[in-house]
Amino acid sequence: MPNLSSVASVLRSISDTMSLNLYKSIAASNGEKGEDLLAKSKITRKQYYSRLSNLTKAGLIKRKHGRYSVTA
Repeated sequence: MPNLSSVASVLRSISDTMSLNLYKSIAASNGEKGEDLLAKSKITRKQYYSRLSNLTKAGLIKRKHGRYSVTA
């Protein structure tokens, strides 16, 4: 059974439309660089990095060599 706090963290990190759209963009991209994703996202730099941080802390995405990808 999954840890309830981790489930809550995942749900909280994708609870707003911008975060969910960013997650979908990362999932659809073929390892695009962060700056390319930022340009496509049409949100401010602060909103972008705040949402990336939340998605990373929740374990939904990872960063490797400046490229983001979804986790298993």
